[in-house]
Amino acid sequence: MRKIILFAVIVTGIVLLGCGGNNNTKPGAGKLGHQFSYTDPGAEEVFLAGEMNNWNPKSIPMKAGDAGVWTVTLFIDEGVCQYKFVVDGVWKSDPANPDRMDDGFGGFNSVLVLGTNDAGFIYRPGVPHGLLTNIGFQSKTFGKKVTFNLYLPAGYNNDAKYPVLFLLHGLGQNEHQWTKQGNIQNYMDNFLAKGAIKPFIIVMPSAGKSFYTNQHEKFIVTELYDFVSANYGVKPGKENTAVMGMSMGGFGAFYLAQRNPARFGYCISLSGYFDQKYYLDDYRDKPLKADFMLDIFCGSEDTLCYPTVQALKKVLDRDGNVYGYTISPGAHTWNYWRGLMPDALAKLSEFFYPSPVK
Repeated sequence: MRKIILFAVIVTGIVLLGCGGNNNTKPGAGKLGHQFSYTDPGAEEVFLAGEMNNWNPKSIPMKAGDAGVWTVTLFIDEGVCQYKFVVDGVWKSDPANPDRMDDGFGGFNSVLVLGTNDAGFIYRPGVPHGLLTNIGFQSKTFGKKVTFNLYLPAGYNNDAKYPVLFLLHGLGQNEHQWTKQGNIQNYMDNFLAKGAIKPFIIVMPSAGKSFYTNQHEKFIVTELYDFVSANYGVKPGKENTAVMGMSMGGFGAFYLAQRNPARFGYCISLSGYFDQKYYLDDYRDKPLKADFMLDIFCGSEDTLCYPTVQALKKVLDRDGNVYGYTISPGAHTWNYWRGLMPDALAKLSEFFYPSPVK
């Protein structure tokens, strides 16, 4: 495979890959109003930035009021939204909002939940919690110690056997992205507690900017799988092994499954980047076969990845593949991916635990 080149902009701890967002100062269908406020009598200018405006530090100015209270009211989509204030050029989380999450770069983003649709994102103390562990071991593939995150569902019993999902991060991130920005452990805990899904193990490797090719492919498919299987209760077989990822990981999930169909029985690609020149051109004169169950998701406002997903679809259709393909409103943001989690995790659970045929 040829080298894949992709540029990212890192803004206040968030990797943006052509992100798009929605914000409006007027009511609209499916949107809820919220007043953001920040108190600082000494500030000269304050802006709001977040997933609603692609983390642009200058597009949403806040208005100064009495006692140094700066405010702005927006009408944005129901759900979970991360944000910060930009105070005289300095990025700051909301001191009045206790809900926050690690931004992946040593700081925190504030978290706003609008309406009732948090999709399982929020930590709930009253439900049983799985075990999230960061594990290191000496890798023969890389000749050094490597680390990965492992989620074991609540009630895990090492004498039992569980299906396993390999969950892949985006460009330039690591094994912590899905737990610190995606809060996958909360989704699992909450959905398991209400019986929406059945238990499975999640393995989250770190792959930097590799696109999961070359050594990273070998490491995940063979060495990491073997390590997890030897030390935890993993059900063997492709019918018990799936791979899912977002952005670079959306490409990686498809790439690993397509090249290793004996390992992975199911792939979910979320907003994958399928570059024509550096990947799809390799299949111009040869078939691209998906010999595994496949679901592809992408936001219609994702200016970076939607065109590449369309290009992949043309090749898959040309070669007679059968797969799921869902395009829905959304951009290249966690707000979009969070909205997919109920459906994606339900599909994984159904794959691992198929309903009996009547």
